[in-house]
Amino acid sequence: MDLAGALDRDLKPGRVSTGVGEASVTAEVADADRIGVLLHGLTVERAGRGLPEALAALPTAVAGALRRPVHLVEADLGLGGGTARTDVEDQSYFELRTTGASSTLDRWRVAGGRRERVPWPLTREDLSRLVRAMES
Repeated sequence: MDLAGALDRDLKPGRVSTGVGEASVTAEVADADRIGVLLHGLTVERAGRGLPEALAALPTAVAGALRRPVHLVEADLGLGGGTARTDVEDQSYFELRTTGASSTLDRWRVAGGRRERVPWPLTREDLSRLVRAMES
């Protein structure tokens, strides 16, 4: 069983963590049913992946899973991290942060000059696609 399948098997409301081999995933699930989930955040960890490799692969892979462009907005090898974002759509956007070995995806809403982290709905199939993209 791959990482996405292991998460799907264990999916329920709350903080759900599972691992396969040297990879692990943690999902902050607001709600889940047999068809979809309401997700607050997703973190995938993959041992051995360096920051340059992650910065080169993740924005394109995640863009495919989200079905929207993801643009690298910041990368600092010295500080050990990078950030990529989707365009703002309906006052919200996705933000992907990575250190190489660990990558986190959140959705943010912009309102009144402030931003707040918000959950987003997706099918179980789309969640599996996203986990595989973040693990790649």
